Amino acid sequence: MIARRTLSLSLALAIVVVALPADYQPVRASGPASIDITNRQAVLDAYALEFGRVEPEMGFTGNIATCTPGTTSSAFQLSVLQRVNWYRMMAGLPNVGYNSTHHAAAQAGTLISAAEGALTHTPSANARCYTSLGYTGTSSSNLALGLSGTKAIDAYIDDEGDNNTFVGHRRWILSRELRNVATGDSPQISTPTKTYWASNALFVFDTQNPVSARDGGVAWPPPGYVPAPSVYARWSYVLLGADFTNAQVVVTGPDGPVSTSIQSRSDFMGPGIVFTPNIVRSRVADKTYTVVISGITGAPSSTVTYSTTLVPINSAPSLASVDVNGHRCSGTALFFTAQFADRENDGFTIKWDTSARDLRYFTVMPSVSEKSLFFSAKSTLDPMRESFTFPIIITDQYGATSSSNVVANIPSPRSTTLCAPRSPVVKRTRSGTKVSWQTVPLGAKATKFVVKLSPSGKTCTTRSTSCSIAGLKKGTYNVTITASRKGSTTVSTTKRLTVK
Repeated sequence: MIARRTLSLSLALAIVVVALPADYQPVRASGPASIDITNRQAVLDAYALEFGRVEPEMGFTGNIATCTPGTTSSAFQLSVLQRVNWYRMMAGLPNVGYNSTHHAAAQAGTLISAAEGALTHTPSANARCYTSLGYTGTSSSNLALGLSGTKAIDAYIDDEGDNNTFVGHRRWILSRELRNVATGDSPQISTPTKTYWASNALFVFDTQNPVSARDGGVAWPPPGYVPAPSVYARWSYVLLGADFTNAQVVVTGPDGPVSTSIQSRSDFMGPGIVFTPNIVRSRVADKTYTVVISGITGAPSSTVTYSTTLVPINSAPSLASVDVNGHRCSGTALFFTAQFADRENDGFTIKWDTSARDLRYFTVMPSVSEKSLFFSAKSTLDPMRESFTFPIIITDQYGATSSSNVVANIPSPRSTTLCAPRSPVVKRTRSGTKVSWQTVPLGAKATKFVVKLSPSGKTCTTRSTSCSIAGLKKGTYNVTITASRKGSTTVSTTKRLTVK
């Protein structure tokens, strides 16, 4: 598995107000218009609704190798907008709209990032897949490499990295001036010679006069109840018109003052301060931290105080993927791996039902990391079966449990790979002796079967799964069925059968 890497840059550029037609109406994502951060259950419900949903298919129609930006599905684009607005609602800001007129620029910009395998807001004309439209996209957007869609939005709010100490991406998304966004995305694409990383460009140069904020200033994490997984190392507070040049921050937790370092006092998308409290997260109980920012000038008050309560989220582990290696005729060479994941990266245990009927066909071994199960086929494997099911129970270290079925869908072999005929039987009929068998279907191309009985020496040839032999006396015979096909290796099965 290739590890994903994420890299992103902030836009240190002036606010740009984009002129739009008088009758322009931005697209709005469905969902609530606000979240009551004073209501713990309302916050948990909003978090579960947003982070528990399935992201729509990207529907990428471009081609990075040929520098075709393409587009993505409307549902995917609005899903990105929905994640942006979840963070804004939590921060006490009104929802923004989706301006589809910026999508082409964002898509052309993300194409440059993916093709180059690097990020810059000002690509040179020699950059791979460079276009003037792409330049507009990169110079007007938050950029991410290694992530796309909603995960890129989460990364912008996190804003880790030495070049993001002033959390510029976060400040764009949580800006009081932001009016509309658009997104450009491409998936990770691997070829035999090159891997193109997933990428995102979130177009943000569509602004307006500042809107009101619920709390006056804009904090992340905000005051009130906040799901702990959305609280990142860097905390920030922005207040228009204020000056934080000499500001100081004190954070107090359940056990007293918390060691806190100031990362930045930059004026970017409004004056603000970025700080990192050395907090210890709890996985089982709420923890409240009180923030006191003092020494502010140019504001109605020189001191701002608010409290943030981190609410632990503990979702149960789940099945992430099933990867099959081999096909229905691979015999004991067939194996597959079931991979499991925990959203909070907790440790977990996996138990499987040892009485499951399909375990007669497979041996199960847990991985050293205990995050996957390895299934290897036994000699009893039935190639006529296309899928196998194994009930499992996964429990994390805090007791969250889920039950599901590992379903392995075993592909048929390629048309050039023959499977040995299986389970031959004989039956006396009025016209002779009928020999029949099973075989894995391989499509329209015909397979020839030759049936030979010894010691009688009698044979028959067919392209179906049965044939009749006349004049065969009662007795016991070695029945050999040979399958052949142009371009394939001949295979055969022999079984001793009795004709009565």
